[in-house]
Amino acid sequence: MGAEEYQKETDELLIRTIDEHQLIGFQIVIHLLTVIAILIFFIPFFIKPEGQWLPGFDGANILCWMMAGILAGILWYLDEKLPARKYRYSNPWIEGLAGIGLFGAMMFITFYNAGGMKALENEALESKIRVAAICAASGIYVVGIRAFAAHKRKKEWEQETIDRKTAVK
Repeated sequence: MGAEEYQKETDELLIRTIDEHQLIGFQIVIHLLTVIAILIFFIPFFIKPEGQWLPGFDGANILCWMMAGILAGILWYLDEKLPARKYRYSNPWIEGLAGIGLFGAMMFITFYNAGGMKALENEALESKIRVAAICAASGIYVVGIRAFAAHKRKKEWEQETIDRKTAVK
């Protein structure tokens, strides 16, 4: 038995022993930890001195970046090694919420680093509305793409499940 066949057989055994709801729970935890890793990475950008565009290379900043990198590596490992990856990524609601969460976090970080409300004080109402519309449209696009991909993976997963069941008979 080759390594790939062994991995596939092990995945199927794990899928049979782990409840499908637990797999979705694992995926939710992975998404939450992803947001946390992004926020840890950007902590130095939040605490940088006023007027400085990039954070310095002091010990606290380097520690934040190292922790974010280690957490990203752990997330990558878990995502690769947990079974039923297609199934875990097949819930459109979870993927849509994860997309809006990540998009929202990135938009907040960008807005904060641009000066927050101070950046928009001198802008005309039309510009503020245009920025809000672009952000909303981008968020809808991100959520739509993730939900569409999840729906596609769900169909693939269901087909693979049917194929596995017919192969066993």
